[in-house]
Amino acid sequence: MTLFNKIPFELYLIAWWVVSILAVNPLGEFPLNDDFAYAKSVWHLFEQGELTLHTWTAATLVGQVLWGALFCQLFGLSFFALRLSTLAAGLLGVIALYRIGRLLFPDNKPGVLAALLLLFNPMYFSLSFTFMTDVPFITAVLWTIYFFTKYLKQPGWWPFMMAVFFSLSATLIRQPGILPPVVFGMAILLKYSKARALLGFVPFVISLAALMIHSEKLAGGANSISILFSELHVQQFIDRVSSISLYMGLFLFPLVLLFWKQVIRQTLRIRWLAIPVVLVVGLLAIISVRYPEGNILYNLGLGPKVMKDTVWLYNIHPQLPPALYVWVIKGLSLAGVAGLLVLLWQKVIAVVKHGFSLFSTFSVLSRLSIAVIWLGYAAFLILNPHFFDRYTLPLVALGVLLIIPKGFQWNRGSSWVFGVAMAVAALFSIAATHDYLSWNRARWTALDYLTEEKGIAPGQIDGGFEFNAWHETGPMRPMEWDDKSWWFVGDDQYVIAFGKIEGFEKMKGYPYAQVLPGSRDSVYVLKRQGIMKDETPM
Repeated sequence: MTLFNKIPFELYLIAWWVVSILAVNPLGEFPLNDDFAYAKSVWHLFEQGELTLHTWTAATLVGQVLWGALFCQLFGLSFFALRLSTLAAGLLGVIALYRIGRLLFPDNKPGVLAALLLLFNPMYFSLSFTFMTDVPFITAVLWTIYFFTKYLKQPGWWPFMMAVFFSLSATLIRQPGILPPVVFGMAILLKYSKARALLGFVPFVISLAALMIHSEKLAGGANSISILFSELHVQQFIDRVSSISLYMGLFLFPLVLLFWKQVIRQTLRIRWLAIPVVLVVGLLAIISVRYPEGNILYNLGLGPKVMKDTVWLYNIHPQLPPALYVWVIKGLSLAGVAGLLVLLWQKVIAVVKHGFSLFSTFSVLSRLSIAVIWLGYAAFLILNPHFFDRYTLPLVALGVLLIIPKGFQWNRGSSWVFGVAMAVAALFSIAATHDYLSWNRARWTALDYLTEEKGIAPGQIDGGFEFNAWHETGPMRPMEWDDKSWWFVGDDQYVIAFGKIEGFEKMKGYPYAQVLPGSRDSVYVLKRQGIMKDETPM
């Protein structure tokens, strides 16, 4: 037995995660994206001793606030401590997916594939350096599935109680966390006696009760689930289905590369299969007018750049020509969809052949349960009035388990192709996340210069979405507003930007290092023209 086989794979995951964190550098006292609202709940809990939710918050959030508060208790109340909490959750999520793979398949290869695909998924990796709800929610869902799966394999009080804990945690981070206890309750009903089957619905009852209490006590009596849905329109249905399909194709593309020989062989054996595949891919290419949706993944970068100039679509760098970027991403996504359709066809044929006899098999019953959860969450995304690229991450994580063929064998050539694809994904994830944190550190250094050194009130500054949202410096405006930014800006005598803005002049620049494309850039303090100068423009 080689040394590689003797070392538990979880230790490799931990080592890769720690090295990646050090390469990115997670330091910095500032909110990122929407996590200002979630951080405010932690701040309020520490300072006032009360659990409240910010009006910006749509998720249940309680579980995440308590998790973040634990790290703040250990390391002090800070954004860095909250970032550490998500980094810890991110590692735990990857380990959970690996362990689910070990349970469902006879060897550890599928678990390894699943863990690597999640570990270096660009959106999962980038979001792990924030206090956003995405990564803690996925982690809680994956551990819920792991313990339910373990209970299906061998009933016991330990996996059952842990399934209760994690299903409750997932529901109290985001409302769709209630899906796994519902589905696995039905799976337990199919597999076991009536007494044990009734026990299987206890996690669902507990999670539902928690959701109802949350609605009454923290959501002001509003239904925590119904507020997340809108009347479904045909265009929304088309946009969501196409975006979900293409993001699955994009982020599972390395898996398709690993099984490319199997995909080609299956297509040649059943030649008519190429017809529906080509039709679906062609239709997606035509109808996916909103893809890529954006928020985390953008042109050669990760993490939203919500600044006055970037929202006006200039000073955004580095980037490819927009049309080229869209077609590169869409081309990879469509190729991934084509491969996934062929692999999925094999799964469908197996279900049709064996029918309900599959329910007697632990691993297949578990995968069918995961498939139902996948479909339930996809339906939630289709009906939800809001949609961002990061919302598809749970589907990607669960999709790995559903697509990997049972009993596959490593092929040296395919493994090398898969390894190269994962190396590219890893390097991009680390480099782009490094750049995201790097320019944010420069931005907040510039903001500290204005507020602390120059004594400028936050209400006179447009420091980008997170700054103004954290300080609540003004009202929101319509998105099409072309004077002041739409985010909470009271006055914008001073602006933080990546370059020149008409009507403003540069006061001071703050350089930052970026790996993509390998250079130094700057953020600038701009002053509205006509204001008395107190600095020499650069």
